[in-house]
Amino acid sequence: MGALSLTSDFDESLQSHLDELSVRMGRVLFGIIFCTAVVAYFSASLISWYLDILSPCPPVDCLRIYKPTDWMATRWLSALLISTTIMLPLLSREIYLFSHRGLLPSERRWLYWILVLGPLMGLFSVFSTLLWILPYINQNAHDFGLIEGVVARYGAVDMIRFALILSGVELVILFATLSTLFAITFKLLDKSNVMGWRFRIYSPSFIIMWLIVPFEFEGMLFLSLCSEILLVESLMYFPSKSDVRVQKLAPKRGILDSDARLRRIGIVGCSCCGVVEIPEITSIPSGMVYLRLPDFCTSSVSQDKVIENVFQMKLTDLITTGCDLEVIDSKFLKSLRQMDCEFRTFTLIDYCSMRTSDSNLRDIDFKVRLAIATDPWNEKKYERVISMLNSIDNLDTITAYWTTSERPPFGTNLSSHEILITSVDRPSSDIVSKFASIGVSLENLHQYLTN
Repeated sequence: MGALSLTSDFDESLQSHLDELSVRMGRVLFGIIFCTAVVAYFSASLISWYLDILSPCPPVDCLRIYKPTDWMATRWLSALLISTTIMLPLLSREIYLFSHRGLLPSERRWLYWILVLGPLMGLFSVFSTLLWILPYINQNAHDFGLIEGVVARYGAVDMIRFALILSGVELVILFATLSTLFAITFKLLDKSNVMGWRFRIYSPSFIIMWLIVPFEFEGMLFLSLCSEILLVESLMYFPSKSDVRVQKLAPKRGILDSDARLRRIGIVGCSCCGVVEIPEITSIPSGMVYLRLPDFCTSSVSQDKVIENVFQMKLTDLITTGCDLEVIDSKFLKSLRQMDCEFRTFTLIDYCSMRTSDSNLRDIDFKVRLAIATDPWNEKKYERVISMLNSIDNLDTITAYWTTSERPPFGTNLSSHEILITSVDRPSSDIVSKFASIGVSLENLHQYLTN
């Protein structure tokens, strides 16, 4: 299956996407370089201040610099990391603006919350570790391992490097955990795609850890990988056993068609700019999904929500209540074809102008249109209409008109106690008798109009 074409997408070439990416990343890179040049001027003072906090003893007494070149590299690396931290809001903004247009609504929310909460929680976590937890551990380790008569000496470069590596690993594990948590929150993860999400989360995080953790810290790398796997898998355990994405329609639920195939049908309630009355949920048959979206035919956001529901619930059929097929976006129809989902409309907007007053029966035009549909059901349209009318409590005496036209003919004018059955053959005398037995008079619409 090809990539889905959301109605909110722009038709742009690959080169235009690459140009946009280069411009956005160029802004971030320029900001990081500029900030690095500024922060590097104060880096010696910042590192000296932090060593006073990090050292378990007075720095003058126990800290040493053994390799001046490593010391200079550490100063520049610290300046680079501080600058990257300062530019995180700009980086998050550019990533979201570049990526959000091609994502489904729930994926868009997933990315948004990661880019908002990820940096905030990351800064809080890193500052807590660097300013309180790591100094506390160093102090206790120094006091516990101190031997009388032995003077402890620590490498300043190694202490700073360890703090930076620990911060990087902590951020990687945090973002992997948040990615999993938000994927579960927005119902993006279940047993049908858990392996795909494992690949998306583990692949970049493992590569980043491998790059930032030096070979001499092999034990730290192993513990970090094990910690991430333990956290992510513990969060994934229950969703990976369930179908959270199809909560509106169970995996094996649906409607059997005339060939005994399972059809998963979704109905979209659209008001067509306030013209068509939206059906109530009680009017939707069991085994169908109901999406109440009054602005479906005019809103790209609503159409993207429908595409997401079709994709997640694996719908085979989609029916809209009021819209004319000509107003539906071509990208939307293309996406449905890519997902093998058949689309049709009841065009109830054509039925609004044929009534001088509202019907006494709630959603009767919708129920009639649903009853006469031959796909996925068989050709017994009249029988289904009789069954539908017979299920209505306190059914008053009404008149039903039949016509072979797909839409109400010009001049049709129905009162509140009349209904119209379109696109049907001439009823037999037995069908007329069955309608009469439930108190419904079945007549030819053409004769009604000519009279």
